[in-house]
Amino acid sequence: MSKKKIAVLFGGQSSEHVVSCVSAANVIDQINKEKYDLLLIGITEEGHWVKAESVEDIRSGAWRESSVEVVISPDATKKCALITENGVTREERIDVAFPVLHGLYGEDGTVQGLFELAKIPYVGCGVLASAVSMDKLYTKIIVDTLGIRQAKYVPVMRWEMEKDMDIAVAAVETHFQYPVFVKPSNAGSSRGVNKAETRKELIGALKEAAKHDRKILVEETIVGHEVECAVLGGGQNPVKASGVGEILAAAEFYDFDAKYNNAESRTVIGPELPDIIGSICSMVCIVLASRVLNREADPEYCIEVAADEKNHSFTIGEGFKAWCPFVLIFILLMATSNLCPPVHNAIAGIKTSVQVYNGENAGKLSFSWINTPGVIIFIAAVTGGLVQGATFGTMAEVLVETLKKYWKTIVTICSVMATAKIMSYSGMISDIANLLVAVAGSAYPCIAPLIGAVGAFVTGSGTSTCVLFGGLQSQTAASLGFDPSWMAAANVCGAGIGKMVCPQSIAIGAGAIGAVGAESKILGTVFQYFALFVVLAGGICFAGVLMGI
Repeated sequence: MSKKKIAVLFGGQSSEHVVSCVSAANVIDQINKEKYDLLLIGITEEGHWVKAESVEDIRSGAWRESSVEVVISPDATKKCALITENGVTREERIDVAFPVLHGLYGEDGTVQGLFELAKIPYVGCGVLASAVSMDKLYTKIIVDTLGIRQAKYVPVMRWEMEKDMDIAVAAVETHFQYPVFVKPSNAGSSRGVNKAETRKELIGALKEAAKHDRKILVEETIVGHEVECAVLGGGQNPVKASGVGEILAAAEFYDFDAKYNNAESRTVIGPELPDIIGSICSMVCIVLASRVLNREADPEYCIEVAADEKNHSFTIGEGFKAWCPFVLIFILLMATSNLCPPVHNAIAGIKTSVQVYNGENAGKLSFSWINTPGVIIFIAAVTGGLVQGATFGTMAEVLVETLKKYWKTIVTICSVMATAKIMSYSGMISDIANLLVAVAGSAYPCIAPLIGAVGAFVTGSGTSTCVLFGGLQSQTAASLGFDPSWMAAANVCGAGIGKMVCPQSIAIGAGAIGAVGAESKILGTVFQYFALFVVLAGGICFAGVLMGI
């Protein structure tokens, strides 16, 4: 059976040209090359259509220098692309088109209309849905007609601003209190979107939005959670909705930099509270188990105390002081998370951003001064120390001594984190996982937990592992005809197992018990349990998929 030909279109003439190239490279990586042949069609910012030879050319930008021209023929009887090379034009049949185009002339129904004319099946929404969804003003008009609640808005036209900016601003201020959000009607990826808290900022935001479109929307501010959901199907096919993911933006709001240039932004599947409660329940179970199962103290883990302390019993007040730092960590992490939007949003914007690279796909390195777990934990520790009666001088001395004692551990953790970032950004982790998929084939469920474990080993984070490999696991399951839920569960399970051998975790644990330098010994001891759990998890996953549970 011959392979189907997929034409992947990317680039385009919109302000989201670069984003489209990044998206296309990710899409191409996930397409099953054993089932499909690819025709890569790049559209330059000037509107020139050329053939790209490889995904590597897309990532490097070399495709823009291609001399091979290619266009989609609108002739419905041919359903083909016209490829011109060295003055010779040939036809190449297309079975399906995959437009990975962002913004105008890509998501707005224009290229979809071309495919309709050519009668070439294509991925994504149709002409009407694309056009309406791309134009935010018309989307809102339709939503209003259907009686669906949405953010209140005021449309502003570019010509109105050019005629009299004061009148345009007054129309906004009549309807809304500051802050407001300003966005171009026809643009995506948060291009031209700004938050305005004063009249001066509003004028600047309107001018910026007008660079992208002649129609501008000004919306009221809604404080809440931002979620996303994918919907597939339609027509004769049943409509299916994905699980809901919550967007945790590493910025005051989900702007362009937060979406594409800040690795701290992430999407989580499911609410935060169950994770927190689950951790607390685990701690409670460990305490209860230690009290019930270990009634006689193990001499190896006994701590010698002074004679006058042996018969001392703790009061509730002393217990509270002892637990105070940990209680404060829990309270502060909860208060500054998305579970408490007013506090979270207020401190999210307190950050410093530095431009470290100005080339293609350049982004800023951002550091949040308050809204990051490390800072919150430090604040809780200092506050807890004060409650326990320690002075700032005493805590400073302890901090200095800790840094002196555990500097090797700190260097180790930082090095591992840097390596993880490099592996993630360079695509090394994805390449490793793709190799495992190719080798395993239908036996993939057996190694799905191992991939999750590899992710946790490298990144040190279960969340990061889900971000890195969650999509890969689900897509692989779908291509193999398996239930994606099992692969997602295997990824999470493997991430938990991988934490056992994660260098970061081992370094922290060794530092906490005063065993700096014994990391390799600890790793060797725990590795046998790691291997056992990986095998068990793989067996359970394979059996579950096989039985169709």
